[in-house]
Amino acid sequence: MGLKQQVTVLRVDPDRRTIAPMRILVGKDAIPAFKKLCRSKRIGWHELMEVDEVKLSVASGLDVPEEQRMWRIRGAEENAGIGILFGQAGAGMTDCPVKKEWLEKRIIWLEGEDVAGRAARADEIIAIMDEDLRAVMRSAVPTPSGAMWLAVDEREHFPALLNLQLTGEKEGGQRLTPLGVAVHDRLVGE
Repeated sequence: MGLKQQVTVLRVDPDRRTIAPMRILVGKDAIPAFKKLCRSKRIGWHELMEVDEVKLSVASGLDVPEEQRMWRIRGAEENAGIGILFGQAGAGMTDCPVKKEWLEKRIIWLEGEDVAGRAARADEIIAIMDEDLRAVMRSAVPTPSGAMWLAVDEREHFPALLNLQLTGEKEGGQRLTPLGVAVHDRLVGE
């Protein structure tokens, strides 16, 4: 981006269930501003959806505990902790393509992940899985980002795993959900 510019973002706080429009000053690196707004030492970001030819993206902390309250926009994946919505057009950052009122109509507030309950759910799912699905889940591999993925060769099993909520819809059933990771870890540890 070169010079500093003012950009309008939306700050989403699931603990307080608030959405706040803000103008922030960013230069070629918005990460320091995002870290401060998210109250996090490590930040990641990803695209949620396209709105009027602008990518609606979210930046949020990577060091958020799993039990942290979450939120999501209908049709998009869950986000834990405070998130900063912004726009991306071309290679640069731009104003958030949606207004607070638009988001208020589409946001779903979620409680944090019940980590202890996840282990019990993983055991229940393993008890009903056939050996083919167990073998597929054991074959998941981590990526450099820490996410767990299944090989494309296993695509015939993706619908069943998606139905069990072990994989995510956005990636076509290839990326494991936190519950899927718990099932994988338990199966590998058998």
